[in-house]
Amino acid sequence: MKKVLVLGGSYFIGYNIVKNLIKDGYAVTILNRGTANPKFSGEVETILCDRKNACNMKAQLKDKHFDFVIDVSCYTASDAEAVYEALDRKSIEQYIFISSSAVYHSGQDLPLNETSDAGENIVWGDYGTDKSAAEKFFLSKHEGEGFPVVILRPPYVYGENNYVYREAFMFDRITLSRTIILPNEGKTRVQFIHVYDLYRTIEAIFGKHETIGQVYNVGDEQPVTLAEWVQCCMEVCEKHTKVVGFDYLDSGYESRDFFPLHDYEYFLNTDKIREIYTPRISMTEGLRASFSWYSDNVGSINAKSHYAVNEKDILEKYALKQLD
Repeated sequence: MKKVLVLGGSYFIGYNIVKNLIKDGYAVTILNRGTANPKFSGEVETILCDRKNACNMKAQLKDKHFDFVIDVSCYTASDAEAVYEALDRKSIEQYIFISSSAVYHSGQDLPLNETSDAGENIVWGDYGTDKSAAEKFFLSKHEGEGFPVVILRPPYVYGENNYVYREAFMFDRITLSRTIILPNEGKTRVQFIHVYDLYRTIEAIFGKHETIGQVYNVGDEQPVTLAEWVQCCMEVCEKHTKVVGFDYLDSGYESRDFFPLHDYEYFLNTDKIREIYTPRISMTEGLRASFSWYSDNVGSINAKSHYAVNEKDILEKYALKQLD
């Protein structure tokens, strides 16, 4: 039985990865701070550790051996260095770092490919540049010492257990018949990947040594417009609500003040990863599963109150046109 260490494992992406690893018969250990208490259907070894405490990390991982490591919680180069120094690197076949498409410099031709420039992004800011610095650390260790890193760059990840107020934002408004305010007319194109397809991508990489030292964009094959995403959310809810367009650029508002996605067009070329795995979950199928989970957990979802305040102000101040 292959041993897998998941750094993170308590929330959304990490939780879904762990849940599916257990189902697929792996021996799973998770390392995190213990801020959540996730319930899994099988046995999981838990190491309580703040990865930013390098000494504690080293002590906790002493004499631990893993075949694969999946790093969901690395956000900076110092995070990367601490775990690199703490691990028994000789036992590791592959170290899969879940990075982000936020590493790409803004203003480049689309779709972005793995050789597009990384750098400062006007939307993602330090999050993207810090993830990029972590990538550079791991890749330098691959080039210098053969560290078996594989880097994945996903776009928006969605699916069941998503604690980010994104799909739930839409489902709240649709089920309560509240008006949805779209940035401009919702023509901006963005890209998603369902969390289960992300897991299946990771699992497909296991044991493929040609992936070591490589960077892969991962995501659905085609982007969708914001308006198409909203329509798909309404379709899975089997209910429609009023949708209006807001030309917000001179209003003092940013798109994230009233909508859960950035009004920033970006999407990835995913041809490279498709030689290994092709996402299989359609947007409709994925959102339907998300809505089912939402319906069962609506009372525990943490809605962001500023949205409702801003929506009320915008709808009172501006005569917004309903979109077809």
